[in-house]
Amino acid sequence: NALHWWNYRQVVPLAHACYWNHLECVDFLLNVPGISLEMVGSDDMTVLSIAVRYSSVEIIKRLLGHGVDIN
Repeated sequence: NALHWWNYRQVVPLAHACYWNHLECVDFLLNVPGISLEMVGSDDMTVLSIAVRYSSVEIIKRLLGHGVDIN
């Protein structure tokens, strides 16, 4: 599934959308059946840690609402 592919920097599409603060893309990706919220990149950052560092509070709320692990 292409939504789980890593790019050359080991970033999945959801992490990329969070990094660039693309709320519409995050919303779309969060509603894809089977999307992983727990993938960790080579830098040990999760989708949530990327969102906390680079995104808006709204994206963080959306991730939490979809059950992302906070640990």
